[in-house]
Formats: sequence, structure tokens, C-alpha cells
Amino acid sequence: MVISLRTLAAWVLPGASALLIGPAAAWLAGMLRDSAGGGEVTALLSQSPALGVASLLLAGAIAALVAMVGSRLVDMKLAMLCAGFVLAWVSIRMGTMEGIVRRAGGDLPAAALAAEGVLACVLAAVIAALAEGVRGTESKSLLAGTLARMKQGVTGTCALAAMGAAAVAALLAAWLIAREPTKGQALFAAGVAGIAAGAAGRLAWSGAGGDAKGEPPMLTMVLGVSIAAAVAPFLGAMIGPGEAIERVYANGLFRAANLIPTDWAAGALLGVCTGEVWARSSMKRHS
Repeated sequence: MVISLRTLAAWVLPGASALLIGPAAAWLAGMLRDSAGGGEVTALLSQSPALGVASLLLAGAIAALVAMVGSRLVDMKLAMLCAGFVLAWVSIRMGTMEGIVRRAGGDLPAAALAAEGVLACVLAAVIAALAEGVRGTESKSLLAGTLARMKQGVTGTCALAAMGAAAVAALLAAWLIAREPTKGQALFAAGVAGIAAGAAGRLAWSGAGGDAKGEPPMLTMVLGVSIAAAVAPFLGAMIGPGEAIERVYANGLFRAANLIPTDWAAGALLGVCTGEVWARSSMKRHS
């Protein structure tokens, strides 16, 4: 019995990403420390923001390599899933929103969290674009294929409609799921938010006439998640009575604000492609 390379990759790559590659890629993130020497950090909200950004870029580069291999050998869904496992480990090595607010003196550092959310999700969008770009290297270079998908994903009415719908869906899904600022619940909520973003973005793309241009780039919906990641911390800081720390302890913080930036990025990679496939299959069944 001969096992094809595609079959072998489909079996091995997800497990390797979740159990081996992800933990290794998050090694640098695990070195980040807060002002008290603890681990209640994000990349920018740590003693060394430069090291934090470096940890994101290192994990992003490894996730991109995994995604390109998965996309080339199997398909986009597996590629983004494996990349999402890698970034999820970065999030696991970082803090929770409760600890971050506590270390910030009781305030929610919305501006820093929003900036990091955009940074992490843009990195995830680049990973998605590279994974799509590598699939077209028979006719064009990796760079040309990636840039073409990026251009298609951020320009035009269809892309903007999909991005906006993905942002709203991701924010709503995260608000529904993230009832407590625990790490497992935040990552689960981020994954569901990614699925919702992928489905809503695909429906909006079709509704705006995008089917005539082909399938929507995954990076469009991932960038939609970046909008949600930027908005959620400000909503968490503004909505609700009392100080942020009081709302966190009472589980009264705006729920989507319980996600830290790398939660959003990992969830986008884990869920967007699945949501897009579900929406596309549903439309084909009803057409």
C-alpha cells in the first residue's frame, strides 16, 4: 500500500502543528514578562514590546511556512487550520484579559490592545494570502500570486462589503461566546468568531456580485476580524458601570473585549476558511 504525499500531509500536519510546531513557535512569546515578572502580557503590553513584536513575527513566519506547505500539498482549509494552531500557542503563552487589566492598575489599555489586534490580524491576513498565493505558482511566482490575492482582497465594493460583514459577525459571535476572561473560552470564542466572519463575508461577497470575480480571498475576512479586534477593546473600556477591573471580576466586561489580540488572529485562521466553505456549500444547495 502506497500512501500519497497529500494523504500523509493531511494526516500528519495538523497534529504536528498543534503538538510540536506550535509550542516551538511560541517559545519566544513564553519569555515575555509583565512588570511584576509574571506572564500576564501581550506582545505590546510587556516589559519588552520589541521582544513581543519579534515573538509575533517569529511565530507568524513559522505559521506562514506551515500554511504554504499545507496549501500546496492539501488545501486552504487545512493550511489555515494548521497556521491557526501555531498562533493559538502564542496566545496560550500570553495572559488573560483579567490579568492584563489587573497589571494595568485596573484600567483596560484599549489603545495598545487595539493596535496589537490589528498587527496580529494583519499578520494572519498575510499568512492567508501566502497560502493562497502558493497554490498558483504553476503560472506565476509566489510573490505575484500573493500580491494579486492581496489586491483583490482589499479593493472594490465586493471586498469592502465582505470585510464589513465579517467584522460585524466576528464581533457579535465573540460577544455571544466569551462570557468569562478565561484562556480556553477566549480561544473558543475567537474560533467561532472566525467561522462567523468567514460565513458572513462569503455571503456579503456574493450579495455584492463578487461571484463573477471568483472566490473571495481569505485575507478579506481575516481583515474583517482585525476590525473587530480593534473595536472590541474600546467597547470594553466604554460600556458598563464602574472601573474595568470591577467589570472583569463581575463578568460584566463587554464580552468580546475578553479576547486578547492573538486570540483574534488565531481564531481568524482557525475559523474563516471553514465558515466560508459552509456558506458556499449552503448557497450551492439552495441555488
